Amino acid sequence: MPPKKVQMDSKEGKPEEDLVSLAQVTELLNQQKDMFTALLQQQQKNFRGFVKIIMDSTNTRLDAITRKVQEIRSSIQFTQKDADDMKTQNVKQSVHCKSMQADILKNSDGLSAVTDKMEYAEGQSRKSNVVLDGIGEEPGETWAQTEEKVKDILVDKLKLQRGIEIERAHRTGKPAANNTRPIVVKFLRENTFIFEMAAQQKASSSSSEQHVVKPGEVPCDICTGTRLKALKSCLACLESYCETHLEPHLTRAGLKKHQLIDPEENLKGRVCVKHDKLLELFCKTDQVCVCKRCSVSDHKTHDVVPLKEGYEGKKAELGKTEAETQQMIQKRRLKIEEMNRSVELSKEGADREIADGVQVFTALKESVERSHAELIDTIKEKQRETEEQAEGFIKELEQEISELKKRSSEVEQLSRSEDQLHLLQSFTSLNAAPPTKNWTEVRVRPSFEGTVRRAVTQLEETLSQLFAEVELKRVQQDEVEVTLDPDTAHPQLILSDDGKQVQHGGLKKKNLPDNPERFDQCPCVLAKQSFSSGRFYYEVQVEGKTQWDLGVARESINRKGKITPSPQDGYWTIWLRNENKYSACAVPSVRLSLTSQPEKVGVFVDYEEGLVSFYDVDAAALIYSFTGCCFKEKLYPYFSPRPNYGGKNSAPLIISPVNQTE
Repeated sequence: MPPKKVQMDSKEGKPEEDLVSLAQVTELLNQQKDMFTALLQQQQKNFRGFVKIIMDSTNTRLDAITRKVQEIRSSIQFTQKDADDMKTQNVKQSVHCKSMQADILKNSDGLSAVTDKMEYAEGQSRKSNVVLDGIGEEPGETWAQTEEKVKDILVDKLKLQRGIEIERAHRTGKPAANNTRPIVVKFLRENTFIFEMAAQQKASSSSSEQHVVKPGEVPCDICTGTRLKALKSCLACLESYCETHLEPHLTRAGLKKHQLIDPEENLKGRVCVKHDKLLELFCKTDQVCVCKRCSVSDHKTHDVVPLKEGYEGKKAELGKTEAETQQMIQKRRLKIEEMNRSVELSKEGADREIADGVQVFTALKESVERSHAELIDTIKEKQRETEEQAEGFIKELEQEISELKKRSSEVEQLSRSEDQLHLLQSFTSLNAAPPTKNWTEVRVRPSFEGTVRRAVTQLEETLSQLFAEVELKRVQQDEVEVTLDPDTAHPQLILSDDGKQVQHGGLKKKNLPDNPERFDQCPCVLAKQSFSSGRFYYEVQVEGKTQWDLGVARESINRKGKITPSPQDGYWTIWLRNENKYSACAVPSVRLSLTSQPEKVGVFVDYEEGLVSFYDVDAAALIYSFTGCCFKEKLYPYFSPRPNYGGKNSAPLIISPVNQTE
């Protein structure tokens, strides 16, 4: 057992109520001896089997007594008031011992053990009588004399051979330096030696009903032999007790005041290492637990509060910390969910891009192979035509050669003739040259120049169209639902009931409230839906119109008075004027040259990329893109059907569903 010191409280001029003189202890032991005499007379049989058990128990208790005596650091107070208190306490203990006697008698199996213990107790009582008779306080006796007397008695009479130190304590009611009392007095006063002899027997009979200590559990510090599981730990005694050894703390008035806690293995950690006092206070300044001595010494000027107050404060902080921790955990869980969703979306996007890429490159491969085959066929066809042309020329030449050979043969025969008349008559027909073709400028040249270039150019056009179709199909994946907001519509505009169409109603204005959201001069209207992140796409049918404006606008645009649609003013739009003049409303304005007039316009926005693009849906062609935009507000789809100009521009703008291109 670790050394323990028990604090002694006293008031000025009045000795502590629980200090005991050895003389009164002697009287107490004598009374207990008489009390157990009758019991001993009835239990004089069969004790030899328990001699070894009692000897072991006795040696254990003597060792405990020796350790406690060695730790004594205060002197014994001999006052009459303590004697009176002792008498009162003795009466209570007598009643308690009688109750213990009755309990012991009920257990017939343990009577022999009790007999041995009582005989041993009687011997100790006699020894104590001898001891205590010799240590009564004498008038004028000094502390050194008393100390030597106690040491002699403990060594000579009780046969304690270990070194013994007895610390002095106050004798007149004034506090000593460390304000402690000898543990031996408390030990004797509480009669733990004799009382626990009976308690051990009771514990042995009931141990089967209690739990033997297991690894990781706190054992009882009093049990010998089989150690039982501790039920409580005492902060005053700094010991842990099983159910049996806890009983005095539950029944005796003096021990009831001790603070009991759930079993604690490290009770040393609850004692100040410097002053060997219980840690009862908390220093807020240094954030450490301290004892009362610390609070008036090292921590005298610090903010020191009771342990309970410090506990409650820290518990409140822990609650706050726990709440903050849970909040952080929740945020991180939400972040994990967000990341998982992002990963899923990324995977879907990756799969979509892979599919699109496979489609594009498959189409690209097919286009290249088709162009290659067409190029080869073209070259072969030209080669065949060249060969046919050459064959025709050769036939003509061979025909002329044949005719020339015939004439040459006739000329040769005529030149050999001796008939003058015949020669002269035939000369005229033979001398005239036969009709022949002038072959000087005739060439057979293969015309392959530009064939490959033209094939590649055609391939580029095909691929461009293919890429445009793939790009349009990609942005169409981000289709969103868009409906017109009547609260923003100019009074001259007419909206359909489903919010999908808008047209100019002429000069007559509807009687509508002039709310802040409404355009009051320009015939414009915004969508109900707004977008502040991600990508979105919608399509508008513009067929039959001679003027229109389409695009997106930020939330804070000016809706009153004249409007100048430009990115600086919060508009990203394109328009049509005079049936065929298309422009992007940038600064400066960009004139657009389109190969065909769009009948359906697609609008695509990538908020994070700062991109706004317009497409000719039917031609699958990009019309124009605003790039490098910096969006910081909500964006709304923007529509303006423009005035109808006497019916020339009366066709509506229609928000149409997306039919994805194949």
